[in-house]
Amino acid sequence: MMGRRWFGMDGRQFASGVLVVSMALLAVPSHAGPKNGVIGVINGGGNPELGKADAKTMCIVCHGADGISPVNGFPDLAGQWPQYLLKELHNFASKKRDDPLAKGTMIDAVKTIHGETEMQDLVAFFSSLAPPKAKPVPTKTKDLAMWKAGKNIFYGGIRATDVPACEACHSATGAGIPPEFPRLAGQNKTYLVEQLTYFHDGTRANDPNGIMRDIAGRLDKQEILALATFIPTLSGGAPTTRLPASQRR
Repeated sequence: MMGRRWFGMDGRQFASGVLVVSMALLAVPSHAGPKNGVIGVINGGGNPELGKADAKTMCIVCHGADGISPVNGFPDLAGQWPQYLLKELHNFASKKRDDPLAKGTMIDAVKTIHGETEMQDLVAFFSSLAPPKAKPVPTKTKDLAMWKAGKNIFYGGIRATDVPACEACHSATGAGIPPEFPRLAGQNKTYLVEQLTYFHDGTRANDPNGIMRDIAGRLDKQEILALATFIPTLSGGAPTTRLPASQRR
């Protein structure tokens, strides 16, 4: 179990245990995988043009031709870190990721991918696309209050329940920190609610060292909804763990 010792920085809270685990994860491969696996993607493996052709027959109905899903609750894949996409595809194939959404779609869909090369081509295609744009900040009083609550959690965590600031692993811009921590900026709200709930309930269990199950397990439904309201309004950009106060949403 990772530590939950906190320290402050400009009035924000960070979990030192999470950061230590994060650094360790960046230093070692997340899974054995095929020989060319994640290493190949890091070194530029995969042909996005071939991946585009494959995506037309396998992926675009659920994930969109531009990587922006036309189906409510399915993730936007455009601009996602290739290492993370490949890891998730391997997890679907091995059934390490078998949450309700995966069981209903991806575990079967990944069977149509012909080998590691084709998988890397798909990853190269989706990661090369322009990422989803930031959603507008809500203006209705109730929704804006929820957005502000999510912002406070994302940047400050929740001291009372030892929930760390999300930016510690997913970056202050929501761009993520490869290879383990995905881009969240601009992601659709329904998908975020579903996945945080799956982590909370333990029905999704492919997170490194159980980090997300540990964190989401300490969030209540309103806190999950608040985060899912705020995160889509993040702009992404280059990964960074800090932003000047003037640039924070």
